[in-house]
Amino acid sequence: MHYNRIDAVLTDHAAGLTAAYAAHPERFVHGPPTPRRLPAVVYINPPAPPEADQHEHDGLPHALPAADPSHPIEENDPDIKRH
Repeated sequence: MHYNRIDAVLTDHAAGLTAAYAAHPERFVHGPPTPRRLPAVVYINPPAPPEADQHEHDGLPHALPAADPSHPIEENDPDIKRH
């Protein structure tokens, strides 16, 4: 967890569970409670797998499809906006 405190937090949590079981064992019908294990990795937004970001031919990431080399861009094309 944050700031390398996970061992202390889990120890405190286990102590609290043990105390709760000692005080009210009738509430724990499945036996003494144990702290849950933490997941190995946690993400808010997991990264995309590497193959999802790669172009299938050259291995380079692309935001747009490759231009068609057989279709030259016309200098006076009104659909092209120049900045």
